[in-house]
Amino acid sequence: MEGVRAVRTDAGPAFARLLQSRKAIPVLVDPGGASIPGLKPTVLVDARMRKKERSDSTVAEAPFVIGLGPGFLAGREAHVVIETARGPDLGTVITQGEALPYDGKPVNLGGFTTERYLYAPTGGVFRTPLDIGARVRAGETLGEVAGALLVATVGGTIRGILKDGIRVRQGQKLLDIDPREEPVLTGISQKAQAIAAGVAAAIAAWETSAARRPPAKEGGR
Repeated sequence: MEGVRAVRTDAGPAFARLLQSRKAIPVLVDPGGASIPGLKPTVLVDARMRKKERSDSTVAEAPFVIGLGPGFLAGREAHVVIETARGPDLGTVITQGEALPYDGKPVNLGGFTTERYLYAPTGGVFRTPLDIGARVRAGETLGEVAGALLVATVGGTIRGILKDGIRVRQGQKLLDIDPREEPVLTGISQKAQAIAAGVAAAIAAWETSAARRPPAKEGGR
């Protein structure tokens, strides 16, 4: 994305080699974070966006832990928290307290909010022939879950969709339609840029603070 390449890899030597080469960002699939102790990161950014769930991260996992959005208390689950809610505080570095709670309100695009999303009516395998960028019409069947048809309530361009063949749970969000005439489908959004800027500012402040600390005294006489 925007000139930065990412490559899926496994933990261990392959991950380390790719990281040291600086040719691409290594992507490791590790939902439980089992590889974190072995990787020994200096900075850990928990960007799982837990919404209403409490994070299971702690400040003991790395010298500097950053949490994105709600679910983190600064000083407990993370050293600092980055505000992810749209508004004047988006991207703010929080050193005390928490980010704003998740309100569940989708962003308004072209005058539509909740109508832009389709959710799984039941649990099962999600089937669809569509991908990001596909143009759809209101009333068009976009896929199915366990035989239950998914019908678009608004027309537009698909800006986010789960992969065909994935097993989903009832109520899970499946796709997002952008009803605007000129949808933005590629690149880094302004919201993501603001959050990333907050992360960069937090790391820079921590590095400056760490550089000012006196070196630890060694044991001895």
